[in-house]
This record gives sequence, C-alpha cells and structure tokens, in this order.
Amino acid sequence: MGKSGGHGNREKRSEDKGNPQQIIELNRIASTVYLTIDPQNYVRSLAHNLQLLGEIFGKENFVEAQLGALDEVFVDIQHKAQASGLRLYF
Repeated sequence: MGKSGGHGNREKRSEDKGNPQQIIELNRIASTVYLTIDPQNYVRSLAHNLQLLGEIFGKENFVEAQLGALDEVFVDIQHKAQASGLRLYF
C-alpha cells in the first residue's frame, strides 16, 4: 500500500486464474466480474478488487480514500511491530 510497502502500485491486473470456460458461460447470462484473492499477495488482490468495484459503481474516489486510510493503519501497525521487535509480512 502506498509508499509504506503494503499493496504498492495499484496497477490493474488481468491475471484471471479462473476457469475461462466458466467465465464465458456466465457472460452469456449476464456481465460477469471475476474477483479472486491471491493468497500470496492478499492486500494487493483486495485493493485491486475494491478498485474494480469502485469503477463499476462509480465510487472510485471513495475506494481510493478507504485504501488510503488502510495504508495509514498498515503504517501504524508496522511501526508498532518494529518497536516491539516483531516482523510483519504484508
């Protein structure tokens, strides 16, 4: 997230790991959005999905504000962990 090293650059990703045939079938019924969370990069995946939903519903500014607030929480947690001698991996 942000400069603190959380979810970093919020670029759009198209690495759809879902079943492409299922997506095609679902698109025949209605517009389909595939949202997944990458367990290896949870925070970045979550941010990407939230940004996508923000675009769909016209709430981009709201999502960015919430992600900014989340950045601040992560920075605070990182500082507290460092002060305690613990390490965080996000």
